[in-house]
Amino acid sequence: MTRYVILFLALMTCCAHAADGISFSSLKAGDTITVHYTSKGCFHDYSENFTFKGGKPVSVKVTQIGSSWDEKLKKRIPNREKGLGTLVLNKKDLSRLDNLFKFYRNGGDRSISTTQDSIHIKLFHNGILTREEKFYDHTGATHTMKNVLTFPELSARLEKKN
Repeated sequence: MTRYVILFLALMTCCAHAADGISFSSLKAGDTITVHYTSKGCFHDYSENFTFKGGKPVSVKVTQIGSSWDEKLKKRIPNREKGLGTLVLNKKDLSRLDNLFKFYRNGGDRSISTTQDSIHIKLFHNGILTREEKFYDHTGATHTMKNVLTFPELSARLEKKN
């Protein structure tokens, strides 16, 4: 009986933590968060990969994903990668990223924009996938929000450095 109570409590702790989602502020050594971010709108269409490494300090490696139009498939096909570089993030950056994902988890502001963002985030601990989330944001609101750090902002920091 004791064994089942312990198992139940362990499962409840795991599930309660999973409900909070992936957190950048609680990223520890041995943890990696990967984000595949795609944004499409009237005048843009691009994808980037972000690899966050836990530790002191937390860092993020940014890679642009190039693509070309496939006439047969009638869609863009990823075909090249360009590393933009690596950034060191501070506590405020991590908190602002957490705020961004709170917005995504709450379903956004329900407005509709021509900009469509797709976000696929995975958490790995010592190389093992432990959690995964997907979001689709059609609000276009994140680019004007205060207290959030967007993925285009991270990329722009590196573009300024290069």
